[in-house]
Amino acid sequence: MAVYLVVGPEPADFMRDLVLWYAFLIIVAVVAPAARSGVLIFVSLTLYASSAWVAFSTTGIEYAPSPDAVTIFSATVDDVWLIWLGYVVVEALVGLERLGNAIRSAAARCRQMFGEAPPNMCDVAVTYVLLVVAAFDCVAIVRVGLGTVLADERRKYAGELLLGSNHNVQVICLAGTIYLVGRLALASIGGIPVFSLVALWAPFVLVGSRKELLVAGVVCVILLGVLVPIAVRLLLGGGIVFLLLLPLLKSGEIESAWHEVVLPQYTDFAVVQGLVPVGTGGTLLEKVQFLLPGPLRITEVQDFGSAFENLDLSGVGLGASPFAEARLSPLFGSYGVTFVAIFTILLLVLVVSARKMPLLTTVLYGLLLFYGRSDVATLLFFAVYVSLLLFLMLKFGSRSRALRLRRGAVRPEVGGGTSIM
Repeated sequence: MAVYLVVGPEPADFMRDLVLWYAFLIIVAVVAPAARSGVLIFVSLTLYASSAWVAFSTTGIEYAPSPDAVTIFSATVDDVWLIWLGYVVVEALVGLERLGNAIRSAAARCRQMFGEAPPNMCDVAVTYVLLVVAAFDCVAIVRVGLGTVLADERRKYAGELLLGSNHNVQVICLAGTIYLVGRLALASIGGIPVFSLVALWAPFVLVGSRKELLVAGVVCVILLGVLVPIAVRLLLGGGIVFLLLLPLLKSGEIESAWHEVVLPQYTDFAVVQGLVPVGTGGTLLEKVQFLLPGPLRITEVQDFGSAFENLDLSGVGLGASPFAEARLSPLFGSYGVTFVAIFTILLLVLVVSARKMPLLTTVLYGLLLFYGRSDVATLLFFAVYVSLLLFLMLKFGSRSRALRLRRGAVRPEVGGGTSIM
């Protein structure tokens, strides 16, 4: 590490060290199975931090704002080194095995919450809320024209969709999707919810969007993975791979396959180039207001990804970057301290919340697997409000059951009962 700090590595040495780092993580996952959930976070974050440089150094392909080779390499080395430092700090303060155990125990508690109530009015209400959003977005696709949507560039028409352009709607739909999938698996609530989920996400995928659906899919896998047959798990895994390869299927260009892990890092490169004004999207303290309703915010704030997009530095949406955010809003004048401190705190929250707030742990873990293309304010916004909505949905369903029992209904078996739809 001292060599990295003083003189920096040569590209060939750094590529070797990346390979050794991935090998080390694989060994940890094999030797300590309880640590696998934590290992996945570091694998994902490293992919987001290093893939842009790997793609550039092996193929020569780069994207706007077209940084030079020195910028790409130096920023990548800095970011990966911080991931290594973060690993040391997290292992010392938390431990990956403890982190993995917390995630698994939280998922088990969530499964119990999803399966303890029979089919109820909340299942019906959530289904029809998602159908309303689906109807609006399907009409938007018809209005633009399906052929036009498929022919134009990816995500060009995402803003036409309720689900593609509004964070509040995305929170509702993410929570509703996770709720219905959990209820379908654990409470036998019928077939209409399946139709509502397909109708909701089909327009979203058609316009080339995928992040929110990926997050929902990952959270559902975490929640239900040990319960569903291997064929269903393979189907879910295949669906996630399909979403990751969506740019390739849309454009037919092989390099599009790596857009998910390559493009977000160009946000960081733009910051290193000095193209992004300090404070873009607000300081870290100002972004805490993201958790408040609009009228209660003291200053105007915007998620970092949207604020960067408004600078018009690239012809495609690059997404956000926690490294870029830390460079623009450093605590104590150090972007390294900022990134490692925030990352460590987020993992501590995973452990602390597992017993009393398992929904928050499960949703936050799913979001952290995509932290390399996010910013902390957006991540916390979705983690807090998706888990809160899930809690309210499950609470309402539980109360509906108690009300029916007081009126003399027969208590059904958990996970059984006939469909209410």
